[in-house]
This record gives sequence, structure tokens and C-alpha cells, in this order.
Amino acid sequence: MKNDIKNMMKVTITGTSNIGQNAFNGAVNLQEIRIDSLMTEIGTNAFLGCNSLKTIQLPNSLKTLGSKSFGNMNSLTSINIPLGVRVLGDCVFGGCSSLTHIDIPKSVYEIGRGAFSGCENLRTVYVSASTPPDLYYDAFSDCPADFYVPMESVEAYKNAEGWSKYASRIVGY
Repeated sequence: MKNDIKNMMKVTITGTSNIGQNAFNGAVNLQEIRIDSLMTEIGTNAFLGCNSLKTIQLPNSLKTLGSKSFGNMNSLTSINIPLGVRVLGDCVFGGCSSLTHIDIPKSVYEIGRGAFSGCENLRTVYVSASTPPDLYYDAFSDCPADFYVPMESVEAYKNAEGWSKYASRIVGY
């Protein structure tokens, strides 16, 4: 079975509300994922190390991205986090060294520990929430990103626990 996963190039996931832990972990040749609108959760390590994936389209029904669900994807350059996602798990995009831009919708209220750690090419992070989401330890360690937040919320972000360490890089839009 593990060899079958390694050789997959495309996968369409339908008729389920979650993708389980380690479901496609190590599918190094996987280039395309299609996920239907029933999906609400992507589990821990679900797509960890799927190095051939460059972009992923996630359904609007999604609520939770589990820990390391998209970690260590060296080819991932962008991802659209749908409005409705509430939690970005620990290290969810950790080690995605080609990721350059991320939009975090206003529905996100928690960004886990190390969520974007090691995203060394991440330059811009847009956060739409007026109230700063809970930001856990080292969520953006080793990331040179500037953080664009609603103009009326700049001071709230600069003073919020977790966010204050990035205060010099928080900008209003």
C-alpha cells in the first residue's frame, strides 16, 4: 500500500467529511488534489511531505487543518485558506520553504505552534481578522514575512500576545 501512495500523481476525495491522519503522508509524486465540498477537517500529517504539490484548492466547507497536515512541502508556492477555516494546527505549513504568500481569513481564531515555521521565502501574510487570532509559540519562526492586518487593528496586533514579537513587521491595509 505504501508504494501505491508514493506513486500517486492525482487524487480526488469525495463523500467524506475528513481526511485521516497520515492518509497521504509521503506521496512524493502527488501533483494534484481535488477535495469535494463535504470536507470539514484535514487530519494530522495528512499530506506531510507531498513534495510535488505546488498548489492546493481547498473547499469552503473546511473548518480545521490539523497539525502538519501540509508540512514539508518544498514545492508549495501558494494556498488559498477558505473562509470558514477556524483553526490552523501546529506546524500545519511548517517547512514549506517555497511558500511566498498566505491569506488568513477572518474566520481563523487560532494559529498553532510553528504553523509557518521554516517558511523561509514567506514574504507576505494577510490576516483579515479585526481581532488578532491566538498566535502560539514560534508560529512564524524563520519567516521574513510582513504582516498585513486591517488598518483599524494594527495596534491590537502589535500589542497582542504572540503577535507583539512581530510588531515591527505589522502593517495596516
